[in-house]
Order: sequence, then C-alpha cells, then structure tokens
Amino acid sequence: MIETFVAMKQDLDKEKRATIARWGKQEKQIEKIVVVTAGMHGDLRGLIGSSMQSIPALESGEAKEVNEEEKKVGKDKVEEDDENGEEIDVKNIPF
Repeated sequence: MIETFVAMKQDLDKEKRATIARWGKQEKQIEKIVVVTAGMHGDLRGLIGSSMQSIPALESGEAKEVNEEEKKVGKDKVEEDDENGEEIDVKNIPF
C-alpha cells in the first residue's frame, strides 16, 4: 500500500513539473507576441505618422505592466481542490 502511495506521489510530482514547464513555454510565446505586436505597431506608426490610431496599451507600457501583474497573480494563485473543496496555494507546491 505504501509503495503504491509513493509511486502515485512521484507520478503526480512529475505531472506537476511537466505542467509548469508547459505553462512557462506558453507564457514566453505570449510575451513574444506582445513584443512583436508592439514593434510592428511602432514601425507602422513611424511610416504612417500621427494619422494612425494609437493603441494606448502598446505605447504607454501598460501591456508590460499588465503582463507583470498577471505573472504575479499567477504565482500567488490559489486553486480549489475539486475532490474535497480545500484551497491549494500553487506557489507552495513541493517538487
């Protein structure tokens, strides 16, 4: 019984690490899209001039601030365990 529990715990820890790695990869992809979009907007604005409609989130740095805030919220996120209704602080998951 204990061997089964230990094996299950190891499998769960492995799955958690894989999920966190996948989230990291997706987060980097999203950041890249934001950077490319902001750069493209700046290039077009430089070519077209002030007649181009501005996008405040790209020009004022708000997109970066939102991104940093989302990271903070994601790290401090508390999830509810579906099985027994308890809250789990995901930043304290042991690996």
